Amino acid sequence: MVQPPGFINSQTPTHICKLNKPIYGLKQAPRAWFIELFTYLVSYGFRNSISDSSLFIYHKQDIRLYVLVYVDDIIVTGSSDKVINAFITSISSRFLLKDLGPLTYFLGVEVTPTKLGLHLTQAKYVSDLLTATIC
Repeated sequence: MVQPPGFINSQTPTHICKLNKPIYGLKQAPRAWFIELFTYLVSYGFRNSISDSSLFIYHKQDIRLYVLVYVDDIIVTGSSDKVINAFITSISSRFLLKDLGPLTYFLGVEVTPTKLGLHLTQAKYVSDLLTATIC
């Protein structure tokens, strides 16, 4: 490792700086962010799913919360809007969040609410693939 151009200390040109915090854009930044989020969720009372390490589950009495994490996208759902909103308020005091509202599209899956629950489809994803293949 070398000192970055423009920041070379002439008195100690072979010294480098140790980062105490990860910087956005570095290889270890996503891992450091996930560790921070993991630590926060566990301290809140979540447990990590055995089958999927990106799924966190909170279950106390009749309260259920589910948090799904993919890179820097998070889906939050649960047993009631009140519980979900309380959790979002809590987590936004620790992390900078942008609430995009109700889920409509995630990882190539379109989500449409119906009377019976949620309808999941990949029609747009398949259409985009076909369009890219044809062109």
